[in-house]
Amino acid sequence: MPRVDSSATPRTDALIARVIADYPTDHLAPRSVKAALAKYYEAVHQELAPLCRELEAENLALRDRLCHPTLRKDRGAAHE
Repeated sequence: MPRVDSSATPRTDALIARVIADYPTDHLAPRSVKAALAKYYEAVHQELAPLCRELEAENLALRDRLCHPTLRKDRGAAHE
């Protein structure tokens, strides 16, 4: 999979950075790092899953608007 520039994924990067900060390993003994990383991976997965669903829904909505421009609703029309 091609690497994505992190400036193109600010929500994902911020989420991962927040979870990393919640699970520091630099103070742990080497034998404890493996268990701490397992907890981190579980936590980041739990946080990323809802974000992935949200991003996928946004992507689908935007694709629908691009492919079916006549389905777009004019938000300003209700205020006229």
